Amino acid sequence: MPLLLVGGPCAGTLRYVSVETAKHGHLSCQHATYVPDPRDENWPPKSPYTTERWVPNWQAAKIAAGTVPKPARNVAGAWSLLMRVFVHTGPHSVRQTRAATARMDRLAYKIRRRH
Repeated sequence: MPLLLVGGPCAGTLRYVSVETAKHGHLSCQHATYVPDPRDENWPPKSPYTTERWVPNWQAAKIAAGTVPKPARNVAGAWSLLMRVFVHTGPHSVRQTRAATARMDRLAYKIRRRH
């Protein structure tokens, strides 16, 4: 039966497991324990060919408590901050790279002249 792992380190991974394995109610992936999504109506598994959503156990506890994780809303603000960081650090990094390349070229020229 297919399981879609949502959230955590294995987010977006589709795992195929047997119905017996799924009935245990937990699955480990990259040191995270995944459990069935509390909002899923197909638990315990009634039909083996429907894709079930499984979430990390810490996220399932939050969902069951009623505090659903909120998605990131300010994508434009995050993009703006990232671009601002590149504008401030980018030119300095380019100058450092060019200076290091020029230094290496001078050293290579000196070494070739000696031999």
